[in-house]
Amino acid sequence: MGDRARNSRTRSVMTLAAAVATSLMSARAAAQATTTPTNPPLVVAVRVIDSAGISIDGAEAAILVGLSESKASGTTDPSGHVSLIVSQPQGDYQLVVRKIGYNRSDQFFRGKPGRLSFDVVMHRTAQSLAPVKVTAQEDLKRKSYFIDADEIAKHADELIDASDILRKLKPDMVCGRVCNPWGGVPASVRTAARACPISSTNPAGCPRATRSSGTPSAFSRTSVWVNGRRILTITTDPVCQAGHRGALSGLSAGTLQVLCEIRPEHIEQIKYLDDWDNSVGKVGSNNALFIVLKEGVVYEPGATSYVRSASDGAPGTKSALPGVQTTTSVAIDASPRHESTIALRDSVTIGRDSAAALPLYRYRLLGVFDQDSGEPVDSARVADAKTGTYVTTTATGTVSLVFLPEGGSLLRITKEGYEELNLPVDIGPTAATPLTLLMKKKS
Repeated sequence: MGDRARNSRTRSVMTLAAAVATSLMSARAAAQATTTPTNPPLVVAVRVIDSAGISIDGAEAAILVGLSESKASGTTDPSGHVSLIVSQPQGDYQLVVRKIGYNRSDQFFRGKPGRLSFDVVMHRTAQSLAPVKVTAQEDLKRKSYFIDADEIAKHADELIDASDILRKLKPDMVCGRVCNPWGGVPASVRTAARACPISSTNPAGCPRATRSSGTPSAFSRTSVWVNGRRILTITTDPVCQAGHRGALSGLSAGTLQVLCEIRPEHIEQIKYLDDWDNSVGKVGSNNALFIVLKEGVVYEPGATSYVRSASDGAPGTKSALPGVQTTTSVAIDASPRHESTIALRDSVTIGRDSAAALPLYRYRLLGVFDQDSGEPVDSARVADAKTGTYVTTTATGTVSLVFLPEGGSLLRITKEGYEELNLPVDIGPTAATPLTLLMKKKS
């Protein structure tokens, strides 16, 4: 009996010790959970007003990833405010605001833990009586040659890059409604071919079955303008060129490469100008694609389009067509994207509110001239090497450097047929003298 009692007491002591150890471990885990810091969420404070400064009640605001994946959404209160919370703050996000009777607003931004604030200015949808004339042909042409962000978003699950937009949604943009973009597809799986004109993207005419054969050249010409800038040539890669068939066989290898590098959610609109459209009137503007990217998005040939970070500096202006520019301001302007444009002499302009506040030295002038003839160099690209923001010289060869930040910057001046120039430039009260550069033609 004595041994049995001792064994019983031993088991009781061991059970009690195990219970105490378990309790201590639970308390320690709870303490760690209490003291371990967690990443704060991203809080996006949005204020929505109309062009008269009146708060808009009932506007739907959403934070999206990609084309349609919603991370947070809400509706503005009578004061026009709404707060959206994203639990995973790091990443590229798009703020979209909609309201019946107003034009849609969208803005890309780079997320981070903490709080971000946006002021959204929405414009009412224009209401006007249609002119008394036949518009069916023009409407059909626009339906074939134009697509915007709303229509692209409807097909989010089908799109990988911008080439999918032409392949699946707008095949008429490949070579126009007068030709057959399916020229490279066997006749058994396509409709009867229409006659194709000889053009820059289809120099051999129909059919195009052989255009995708062989290895594409490493350096190919394009028929694409992005944010008003003509992309002359681009380096191609085999992965993208594997899609150079079917409906896209009518594109040049370079044009396809540009489309492969632009993500569909970054596109505000795409417009195609056919051989008979002379509305732009510049070299390379016929039979070409004009792509406009959303605010906050950057594209440079050879890399995938991306969202500009805060450290990259203020975004530059963008334009649907060259020579027609849109102004950039702190607020998000939701005016009609294909109509709210202003003709400007240079490629960069400043919002009316900020222009008056800038000192005169910010408007430092730069002139670019031919080294041999002394003639002004028109349409030379003058770019900030750090941010990619650029202007193009006027017919007088001059530009204003107002787009540069104060302090030191590195300018990159390029023009087809000329050697590239790189110039360090200072912007400040003691650096306001106009600059003159001479460009040398390539031998």
